[in-house]
Amino acid sequence: MWITTLLCLVCSLLSAQLQGHFLPASFLEKMAVLGEPLTKHILIIDVTRQRMQFYNGNTLMATYMISTGKNGTGQESNSFQTPLGIHRIAKKIGAQAPLNTIFTARENTGKMWNGQETESDLVLSRILWLEGLEKGYNKGTSPKGKNVDSFNRYIYIHGTNEETLLGSPASKGCIRMKNTDVISLFNQIEPASLVYITLF
Repeated sequence: MWITTLLCLVCSLLSAQLQGHFLPASFLEKMAVLGEPLTKHILIIDVTRQRMQFYNGNTLMATYMISTGKNGTGQESNSFQTPLGIHRIAKKIGAQAPLNTIFTARENTGKMWNGQETESDLVLSRILWLEGLEKGYNKGTSPKGKNVDSFNRYIYIHGTNEETLLGSPASKGCIRMKNTDVISLFNQIEPASLVYITLF
C-alpha cells in the first residue's frame, strides 16, 4: 500500500513536470507520510514570496499576492503567526455575500467596508477556514502540550481592508487576499481541498 501510494505521487509529480508546473516535492513527501490522497484542487502558499498558487490537478490556474503573519510563522495559539504544513479547507463561509462584506466571528454582519482607512483588521468578503492535518504540528496539541490546532486558532484565508499591504507579512496569522481574488477563488475551489503552507 505504501509503495503504491508513493509511486502514484511520483507519477503525479512527473506528470506535473511534463506540463511545466510543479507541486513541491516537500508537499508530496508529507502527503505520502500522511497517507492521504491528493485532492482535485490544491493551494500552495509560499510565505517567503508572499504568493499563493491555485492548482487544478497539475494545472496552475492562478497565482495570488497574499499577506501572512506579521510575526512570521509559528504553530502555537496566541502567537499571531501563520502555521506551516498541510491543511485542508474545513469550511467555506460567505457564499453570495456582496464584495467587502464585514464578517465578525465568521458571521455576516450585514455591514460593508466602504474603503476608508481603519485600525481594525477586518475579515471581508469570504472565509476559507483551515484545519491542520498534521497531529502535534498543526492539529491538536504539540508534544509539549501547547495548542497548535490551526482550526481552533481560527486560521482563515480571507479578504482584507489592507490590500495595499499584500505582498508583505502583515496579518495576525491568517492569509489575507485581495477581496475580488478571494471571491474568485471561493467560487472555484472545492471544500476539503488541500492547502500547503511553507517557506521556500
